[in-house]
Amino acid sequence: MVQEQHLIGDIYDAAINSQLWPQVTAGLADVCGGEKIMLAVTDVLQPGSNFQFTHNISPDDIAVWRQQGFDALEVELHERWMANVAPGEPSSSDEFFGGPDGFRAAAGPFYDMLYERGIRRQLIVMFDKGHYRLAGVGLNNYEPFPAHSAAMLKRLSPHLSRAVEIHRQLVRVRSENEHLYQMLDLLGTGVVLVDRAERIRYANPVARQQLQQHGGISVRNEGLLPHDLGLARRLQELVRSAIRASQRDNTPVAGGVLGIPATADGQALTLSVVPLSTLAAYRDLSHDQIAAALFISQAHGEHHLPLAALQELYRLTPREAQACQAFVNSADLESVAAELGVQLSTVRSMMKVIYQKTGQDSQAGLMRMLMEARLDFRHFG
Repeated sequence: MVQEQHLIGDIYDAAINSQLWPQVTAGLADVCGGEKIMLAVTDVLQPGSNFQFTHNISPDDIAVWRQQGFDALEVELHERWMANVAPGEPSSSDEFFGGPDGFRAAAGPFYDMLYERGIRRQLIVMFDKGHYRLAGVGLNNYEPFPAHSAAMLKRLSPHLSRAVEIHRQLVRVRSENEHLYQMLDLLGTGVVLVDRAERIRYANPVARQQLQQHGGISVRNEGLLPHDLGLARRLQELVRSAIRASQRDNTPVAGGVLGIPATADGQALTLSVVPLSTLAAYRDLSHDQIAAALFISQAHGEHHLPLAALQELYRLTPREAQACQAFVNSADLESVAAELGVQLSTVRSMMKVIYQKTGQDSQAGLMRMLMEARLDFRHFG
């Protein structure tokens, strides 16, 4: 149990400091019984967003995997393999294909590449899957996996899912500086950071707006307090367990996900509570002794755009950025005018300037660009 909880803490540390992912993959090998480990996010159509972290797999093998197209073959295989397997549920090649011979018949050249590197079996769990893309972790062995491997991987899967999601969010806004708060200010997802004493030390602009608009959560004694007593107790439990996990205490849980129902004033919210250690890589975390983070999004809400980043990238004015936010959620200029409180003619003039600044020539083109820029957070229970 202690080893597992230490690994969970390492997982969330790696979400912030990517240099720690090899430590995580080595830990997965220890607790899950894997000879070779790959944690991967692969999108064949958008390779710039891909990343892989491994254990006991050489850089040369990774180069072959990419250069000879085995990454695409693996995506195709896992699309078929995991089509009826829910995210977060481990599946082994022995169970699905009936053993190494069946695996080879289904995987063809991909299996041959694995076999040359001493791999006959895989145990995988997916966090994300779709056409031409996958995100997950794979254990690769020659001999059958130990009996505990699948159960352990299933327990770790929600933590890996959340950490990978945090990692992907930060990759999109990372800049060459040491100030984490400056990056979090650009996220379109609400983020609240709390210290070891459960006190709020930071909330990004989106989180402040979400909490203000919801109406069912208050800030009391420097912490978040849902007005519903049961939800307040549950949130306190999640935050405290995340803080204990960040300090590597022997706790059976490490944060989790909580839904906050809609109120008359605001939409329902979903909160992911995760542990964070005080990492020297970011002065903000170390100075404020940050121990846990809450990622907040509207459960069925609007698309959120990174408005500050859009203003910097395209030299938009704050008003033009607001128009983009309204447009991406309505695609109707009259609705945009109503939301901004201006005449339709004003919005049309504003859109012409936005087209020019963003290099678009139509509403469809602008919508496509803005949808690609949105920052949504997926919560894993």
